[in-house]
Amino acid sequence: MQSKLFIATAASLAIAFGAFAKSTSSTNTVATKQLKAEFKDAANVTWTSTASNLTEASFEWNGQRLHAFYNTEGNQVAVSREINEDKLPLKAQQTIKNKYEGFKITEAIEYNGTEEGLSYYVSLENDNKKIILNISAEGTVSVYK
Repeated sequence: MQSKLFIATAASLAIAFGAFAKSTSSTNTVATKQLKAEFKDAANVTWTSTASNLTEASFEWNGQRLHAFYNTEGNQVAVSREINEDKLPLKAQQTIKNKYEGFKITEAIEYNGTEEGLSYYVSLENDNKKIILNISAEGTVSVYK
């Protein structure tokens, strides 16, 4: 299931890697080989091209739904997965509880980019507002959207 938050994460990839040229079939071959090497037991793999010229593999692995992104050369640039809110850094959990009282976490994504490193995206909602937060690996919280 692709959610609004995951699309926002993909949009951030589009900004970061938007300068790449269009994918070719050789890119998909390299990406497929890399996916098979890194996630040997990947199941239900689907491949799509993004507007930012990245190739996305969505698949199940080890009981989780993952999304891996590959550049035009077929090299992996990021992996993301949905997580439970209790997997967020403790500092971020405290900030969300204190600063966003009355909001409900509707989705949490762990995002690991080769250039950006580990970060998290959290979608919050209350009766009349939706917020997407970006959280660093250290737990620093900022509004993404």
